[in-house]
This record gives sequence, C-alpha cells and structure tokens, in this order.
Amino acid sequence: MSLHRRSIIGPLVLAMSASFALASAQPASASRIYHPPGNVSHASTCSPRLGNSSSRINAWLAGLHTRPGDIIRLARNQCYRTDKTIVLSHKSNVTFDGNGSTFASFRDRAMSRENAHFRIQDDRAVTVKNLEIVGAARGGYIARYEAQHGFHVVGNTGVTINHVSVNAVYGDFVMLQRDVNRRTPTNITIANSRFGAGGRGGAGRQELTIDDGSNVSVRNNYFGHGHRSAVDIEPVSRGSVIRNIVIQSNTFGPNPTLWFANHGVAATISGIRFLNNTLERTMAVDIVTPDGRVNRSNYQFVGNVSRVAQNTGNCQRGGSMTMRIIGVSSLAVRSNTQPMQAHAGNTCQYLVDGTRISGAITSNALRNAWKVGDYDAASRVCEANNRIGPQNPPRQTAPRSRGATRC
Repeated sequence: MSLHRRSIIGPLVLAMSASFALASAQPASASRIYHPPGNVSHASTCSPRLGNSSSRINAWLAGLHTRPGDIIRLARNQCYRTDKTIVLSHKSNVTFDGNGSTFASFRDRAMSRENAHFRIQDDRAVTVKNLEIVGAARGGYIARYEAQHGFHVVGNTGVTINHVSVNAVYGDFVMLQRDVNRRTPTNITIANSRFGAGGRGGAGRQELTIDDGSNVSVRNNYFGHGHRSAVDIEPVSRGSVIRNIVIQSNTFGPNPTLWFANHGVAATISGIRFLNNTLERTMAVDIVTPDGRVNRSNYQFVGNVSRVAQNTGNCQRGGSMTMRIIGVSSLAVRSNTQPMQAHAGNTCQYLVDGTRISGAITSNALRNAWKVGDYDAASRVCEANNRIGPQNPPRQTAPRSRGATRC
C-alpha cells in the first residue's frame, strides 16, 4: 500500500470510529407518537351526523407495534363518534393521550349489555389521560345496559387514568375486574378526574366499582350523580383479590343511595381506606359479610367531612345509623364529620351500627346525634373524644355507647 493511500485511509478510519462513538452515545430509540389514520372521522363538535369510528379506531390500535415510551395521541379537542367499545389491549409502557378530545356515543340503547365505552385490558404500565367520554344514557338504572361502563379496567398491571371525565353512561363510571385468566387489576391509579360532574345523565349504576383490585389509588377526583352506590366493592367469587384500596381527597357529589357498599360473596378483603374525602351527601355505609364470618380487616374511615345532614331516624324502631358494619376487624372510624338533622323530637340518629366488629371509633363530630354507636355482644369496640350536641361544631362529649370501652 502506498504512502498516499495510507494517508487517506488513516483519517477515514478515525472519522468512522468517531462517528460510531457518537451514535452509541445517542438513545437506542426515541419515543414515537402515533396519530389516528386519515380514515378516522372527527369534528370539532359532537353530533350523531359523525360517522361511527369505533371499528377503524380499534383496527388502528390493534395494529400498533408500540415500544416503551411511545404515545398514542388523538387530534386536539376533537369529537370521535364511538358507539362500540374502544379497546386498548396488550400494550406496555405507553401513553394514550386523548389530547382534550371526546369519545361520544349516540346509540347506547341499541348496543349490548357489555358494550363498555373504553376497555383497558391486559396492559402493563399504561396511562390514559386528557380524554372525555360522553354516552347517551338518559339517567336511571336499566338492567339490560348496566355493564356499559365508562372505563372498564380488566386485568392489567400498572394503569393510570388521569385528567379524564365521564358522563351519561348506563353502567359505572369506572369498573375494575379480573380477566378470564383470573389476573387481578394491580397498581391502578385514578386521579384528577371528573365523573358525573354537572349531572347530564350521570351513571346508571355505581360511580366506582371494584370486583377485584390490588394496590388501587383513587385520589383528587369528583364523583357524583350515580343511581346506585357511589363506591361499590363487591367480590363475585371467594377467590377475588381485594386489598390495599385507598380512596383519598375526593369530592363526592349528590347520590340518592349509599356512599360505600361492600357486599358480595365471602372473599377475604383487607386494607380499605377512605381518607379526607368531602361529601356533598351523607356518609352512608353498608358493609355486610354474607356468611357471618369476620374476614374483612383493616378498614379505615378517617378525616371525611359530610356537608349534608342525615335526616332519617325512628326511635320506635331503634333509631337510624349512618354506617352499618358487619364482620370487620381492625376498624378505625376517626375524625369524621357527619351532622344529623335536627327535628322537634329526638330522631335517634347515630353513626355506627356494628355486628361482630372490632376497632376504635374516636374524635368524630356528630352534630345533633343521639349517640355514637350501637354494637352487638360479639363486638369489641372502644370510643373516645367523640362530640355531639346542637352546636356547630358540636362541643358536648358523647357518652360511651353501651358495650363500648374507653380507648
């Protein structure tokens, strides 16, 4: 090889080596952003004149081969007509960004019972955000449409639903359920969202339902205008997994029934915590273990404030409670505010009716209450520092209820 050729090749090798070094210093892959294809119709306002885009959106989503960090993004502030269920399934480490857009349906009564609006199924570490769901429900509970949920979370590990809104659905605003392979929704966050705000049909069934769930955080949301319980934790089999559910710093708007219903079959449930919520309704709770066992534990109701007085009571029938609790151990009811309606006569209203429970009921403000609780002989409950009386806030120390000890 001549000196001239070596003088050319030498710098070329050095340049190539430097180029490879620079390339290896770059990220292996940058996040990709996917937009709907041109055949998916949308408009700036929602109208039944829009073509139904459900099938095309689902075909697009199913065909995406996403990588961790990728973003699926709708057009900004648009309306997509989606009469049938939109499905986000088997994705990992991706974000679905509604970008301020709306999924609107117009034919809910022509759809099947299970025609949920958005199903998130068997995904891992996905976020759904900035999306509005508006159904065509006219209000009220109708059994034949009761599973047309706003968000139907099936299986999944690591789902975040953030800055969304749902209204006018026949089912629940949000429903958590295990999949056909019995995988439990795990590490689920629902935050900073509005469910039923402004009414507009609300939810035909519950506002939030958890049939199965582990490590679920529900915080900083508005829930209201459901036609059944605001929160329903209802295991459907003895093998249901329900544990570590935290419902914190939410606002609960009008609802004619229970704030929290906890019935279902005799599955083991642990770690249910309602913390620092604001209620524009009463704090009505009904927890019932069906076979009489004490297999539900570590329930906490702490720092919740109701701004609506309980207004039912009948002294001849033993009074009326805010919370009926059957079969719960390690119960804490602490620092809550629940006023009772003042009437000319004593209406015998009280906070907790307990059967086979153990725990502490302390530091609650119960304006106009008759007493704190009523417990059966099998219960082991202590009370301390609860307040009753007509003042606002009440200043009279409540006497201990019969059967309760001092904490």
